[in-house]
Amino acid sequence: MIKDFFRRIKRVIDFLPTIWKGYDFDFYYSIELFKHQLERQAKFFESSKSYRQDSLHQASRIRTVIKLMDIVYNEKYHDETNATMERIYGQQRFEFIENKDIGMYSLDIRWEKAMDDEHNEAIMKLWSDQMKFAANKTKRAHGILWRMVEHNIKNWWD
Repeated sequence: MIKDFFRRIKRVIDFLPTIWKGYDFDFYYSIELFKHQLERQAKFFESSKSYRQDSLHQASRIRTVIKLMDIVYNEKYHDETNATMERIYGQQRFEFIENKDIGMYSLDIRWEKAMDDEHNEAIMKLWSDQMKFAANKTKRAHGILWRMVEHNIKNWWD
């Protein structure tokens, strides 16, 4: 009983940093909490403490789900697209342009290596198309992620 008490205290301490950073108004922190628990389970299945014959296989599936969570919720595909575009066309900068007719400002994105307005528009069209493609990849990865969780979660026990 004493050993179990200290195991639970250690577990609470392990979760504390994840819980401390969380907020109740943002689903991302729920994902981080779930991901932290999955990390713990994967480590357990990879250890000598697991009784399962297929524990390494289950740990591998859990690690795949964790990688998909990182891809989907850290917007990896969008970041890759932006990095590629910035490598080719330079940094983006945001400019506020005043429309004197209506007395308002609009936001314009300018690319560092754009030669003129027409070239900037062409870059923006390409960027927009690439971001739509990244959004579709993210959506597919999101579906795969949660189908994997649904299909496997009942096997993640020892």
